Amino acid sequence: MPITELYTSTGFIATTDAPVSIAQATPSTSLSTNTGPGIYQLVLDLNAMVAGEQYEVKVLEKAVTAGTQRLLETWVLDGAPAEPIFMTPAVTLLNGWDITVQRVTTTSTTTSTGSGRHLLSSVRKIS
Repeated sequence: MPITELYTSTGFIATTDAPVSIAQATPSTSLSTNTGPGIYQLVLDLNAMVAGEQYEVKVLEKAVTAGTQRLLETWVLDGAPAEPIFMTPAVTLLNGWDITVQRVTTTSTTTSTGSGRHLLSSVRKIS
């Protein structure tokens, strides 16, 4: 089965205002309901993260075609990582899915108060 890079982003800014959908050609705060069947993985380059920052990555999916999109999995990425590439496990998606990234509000005194970081992303598909 071939592996393809379905969506790629050369940089988007995730804020605390709204989740950014990266399961589309251009990352957007307009959420997606993708129905392309396949096995997917998200790869994020977190090299620009600084100590105290947190990002929440979520995968959403519908159990059945006519169902409601619900949370499948969440990962919280915390601080400047020693290994700046984050890769989700491969997940089988079909009925109406999305992958989002959102910056998490923290009370840490080390949290960056500057502008959001540019995050690079790649959604890979096995079909």
